[in-house]
Amino acid sequence: TTTSNGQAVARLTSAPLPPVVATVWATGIDLPQIVRVVGSFPTRTVTVPFLAPTEVWVSKAYCSTCNNDGHRWGFDAFDTIQNGVNAVASGGTVHVADGTYMESVTVGKPVYLDGAGSGGTTALVGTGTGNGIFVSHLGDGTTIEGFAIRSFAYGIHLAGRIANPIQGITVTHNVVTGCATGAITATHIYNGYFANNALHHNSGFGFDLDTG
Repeated sequence: TTTSNGQAVARLTSAPLPPVVATVWATGIDLPQIVRVVGSFPTRTVTVPFLAPTEVWVSKAYCSTCNNDGHRWGFDAFDTIQNGVNAVASGGTVHVADGTYMESVTVGKPVYLDGAGSGGTTALVGTGTGNGIFVSHLGDGTTIEGFAIRSFAYGIHLAGRIANPIQGITVTHNVVTGCATGAITATHIYNGYFANNALHHNSGFGFDLDTG
């Protein structure tokens, strides 16, 4: 802690990361023009919010004891896509490195999911059920780009609502294969952009779009 113009300036850290809020208990010593009882000091407790990172990086090679390409484990470095999505700020970017990610991803805010490429290099792989990437009605402006998605019920599920459609979503340069129900299902989507996606060897349908 340092002081500047009579104000205390502190740098806060947290373990584990990412934090949400910190409670700070401050004690003033010999404040100008403040009469105090000998042996007592004025105190104040404040709650300080931490800002989420605007960019995070995901790699299967990252770990708590690794270099992580200079990123901080648990803050802007993760080994699962979902943890990266959870940590990044609304409107932020999740960079996903080459690798095979055995998980489903749920998006409930605007994010840019930036895969390393759909040519099998950034692979999201399921077990025949669930969604590869699910975007709720809160995901306006989300971008999904550069993923190879396979072996889910739905590869990409965009779930807008009548009263709250998904606005301005972008889905480009993805490959969706081997999904049991369909490759991409999109309900109540307005002003969406879909381009350069390869959908093949899926059961049911390729692309089911309902604009509402």
